[in-house]
Amino acid sequence: MNSNTEYLFAYGTLQQPTTNYYAALVHQNCEIIGRGYFYGTLKDFGDYPGAQIDPDKTQRVYGTLFKFLKNKEKTLQELDHYEGYIAEKPVASLFLRKEIEIYHQKESFLAITYLYKGH
Repeated sequence: MNSNTEYLFAYGTLQQPTTNYYAALVHQNCEIIGRGYFYGTLKDFGDYPGAQIDPDKTQRVYGTLFKFLKNKEKTLQELDHYEGYIAEKPVASLFLRKEIEIYHQKESFLAITYLYKGH
């Protein structure tokens, strides 16, 4: 899945560069724009969270907005693996890579994030 957006939104383990290899990869290839949110719900699965869109826009999921500086496609391929996203077989994926609207300060950005597929 090729994406034209230059932004990535993380709401879980990818936010801190010392969390794991994948978080370090994000921080090596992106710059932090700042805190942001989207309208959604957050589930806690113990080792990681999972978010879903809230169509009623009553709840928010907060996280970190990044801008890709380099190696965007390679970074996304690595993140797909980490998030359990299989582009060729989304039905078998744990998370789906989506472009969603992220709000940061008084602006909105189209950003890639990984949403929990649910059941």
